[in-house]
Amino acid sequence: MKKIFGFVVLATIVFFLYLGIANSKQEEEVLSIGEIQKLEGVPVLVEEVKLGDVVKTNLYYGDIKSPGQMVVTSKLMDRIADVLVDVNDYVKKDQPLVIFDTTASQASVVQARLALENAARDFNRVKTLFEQGALSRQLHDGAKLQHDISKENYEMAKSAVTLTAPASGRVARIDIKTGALTFPGDAIITLITDEKLEVEFDVTQDDRPHLNPGQKVEVSTGNGISVSGKITDASLMTSNQSRMFGITAKIPQTDGFYPGSLASVVVTIGERKGVVYVSYDAIVGTKTNPQVFVVSGKIVKLRSVETGMQSAERIEIISGLQPGEIVTIYGHAGLEDGTKIKIIEQ
Repeated sequence: MKKIFGFVVLATIVFFLYLGIANSKQEEEVLSIGEIQKLEGVPVLVEEVKLGDVVKTNLYYGDIKSPGQMVVTSKLMDRIADVLVDVNDYVKKDQPLVIFDTTASQASVVQARLALENAARDFNRVKTLFEQGALSRQLHDGAKLQHDISKENYEMAKSAVTLTAPASGRVARIDIKTGALTFPGDAIITLITDEKLEVEFDVTQDDRPHLNPGQKVEVSTGNGISVSGKITDASLMTSNQSRMFGITAKIPQTDGFYPGSLASVVVTIGERKGVVYVSYDAIVGTKTNPQVFVVSGKIVKLRSVETGMQSAERIEIISGLQPGEIVTIYGHAGLEDGTKIKIIEQ
């Protein structure tokens, strides 16, 4: 019994000794973040001041359009007998596109064609006699006029039942199907006849002085395709509705760029080559008094700088820094002049 009692007393003493040691260790090991930073330094990311180019760009959104867009319309109220082309087909000028299912109109075409053939035979006969001196010019000119009228009538009759391409280009859109009923003026087929596209976008009064004809633009769509172009027109007046200035840029016709779709437009409005620069994240202080933290050994020194042109990521340093110096770019929110730091490798 004494042994059991002694064992319990011993175990109790060991337990309380363990608790005391554990508590003393916790009290010794627990330090505040501020205390740790005083010992080890405030963790920061840094970068080297460099020489390079700073390019300032602005981003806009606009619509892709085709300056050579042509809409072929119906001239009859009738049904479509056949559509002879598909979207993206390249067609030549006067190539048939659509045929109407019109018996009466087809008969008119045949009648007009026969009339033209008769007028052509008559004119050729009169022309031969005129050249031989057997007929007067008056008869010759009358026969020629009749031939020209018959030809015009035939072309008009034929165009009514067979729509042809008014110019060479690519089929961009087909608005009807075989068997559909159309009315005069209905859009049938849209052609793109220009090798270039346009992108139109609006800019504010503040941006307008920085955009002028000849400037390069980079245009991209949601499918990740980008092309380069140039501004061709920059309006001198604002729109009454939007109070914005309209800008037009030409871009090459490219697969994946479709008239009517939305595009992003990046315009370079300024560029400085071979200048001292840092990341925009390195700048602290205020807009009127920009500053940076320069690394000096294990501490940082707060230094005022003069800034220049700014891009999305870089900012030009006109004075206050030299290439090769090291500045903080992250973790400097609570730094002061002379603060100890610990550089973290990126």
